[in-house]
Amino acid sequence: MEERVIVLKCWESKTYVRTDAPSGIIEEAIDYLNEIREEEDLEDLSDFEIVQKYVEDRQYTFEETEEDCEEYWW
Repeated sequence: MEERVIVLKCWESKTYVRTDAPSGIIEEAIDYLNEIREEEDLEDLSDFEIVQKYVEDRQYTFEETEEDCEEYWW
């Protein structure tokens, strides 16, 4: 899949990310984040790092950037 820039929105903050992951993988990663936060104590990882690891473990890029783009609420 072609690389694009998306934005992860959390309340008032936005994180811009360059990725080639399909939207389904990003949505899975966000669901995974919500599940794992309820089940495990992961104070050493940020929410972004958990989502990034999930996406990158599936062989897609997921890097923070400064551009404007697609939006996903998490």
